[in-house]
Amino acid sequence: MDLSHWSSSNHQGDNAGNNSTAVSRTSNITATFSEAVTGVSASTVTLRLGATATGTQVASAVSYNATTRTVTLNPGVTLAANTKYTARIIGTGTGPVRDIAGNPVATKLITFTTGPEGPVSPGTS
Repeated sequence: MDLSHWSSSNHQGDNAGNNSTAVSRTSNITATFSEAVTGVSASTVTLRLGATATGTQVASAVSYNATTRTVTLNPGVTLAANTKYTARIIGTGTGPVRDIAGNPVATKLITFTTGPEGPVSPGTS
């Protein structure tokens, strides 16, 4: 089983891959698998501050579309500007993401850096 596509959106709305920059601070991160998986949850698909999987976890909603085999990680906050984040799908340990046959997926990481803060509209602060 492969993780066939993993991305977030850059400032232009295009899909951005690993080590991307100028990623939208409000975009979701998606991962598409080559076959169906189980075990997708907020504890097996995580978003963390920094360039490693050990930074402070960002509270996020996680969903799985079985038809498209796509995991969506939706951060619960607007991400900080010009900041590096790491999204991770966990394939080891207790209760990892697995294929239908029960085989754990290999743990996968994607690291990206958000874009700058947007302009402030007149009359707002």
